[in-house]
Amino acid sequence: MTDNGWLHLDPVAPGTTAMRITDAGRELLEQMSRTQARTAQTLTDGVSAEDYETVLRTLATMLDNLEAATPRSETNPTG
Repeated sequence: MTDNGWLHLDPVAPGTTAMRITDAGRELLEQMSRTQARTAQTLTDGVSAEDYETVLRTLATMLDNLEAATPRSETNPTG
């Protein structure tokens, strides 16, 4: 991100660095936010809020099921 000019690193104390978003980074963030909003609108067009919430709950449950069925050593090689 620093190589792309989106973030600037500012040393503030020995061993401590602050990150600051640049104007280019802020512009990119705004562009990404607009794109996400358009995509979300397209994705949910014609879907009621209730149906959307049901989908999210269902997908979360399915993810929980997969995580519960997967041995820890498969999801975390160091665990």
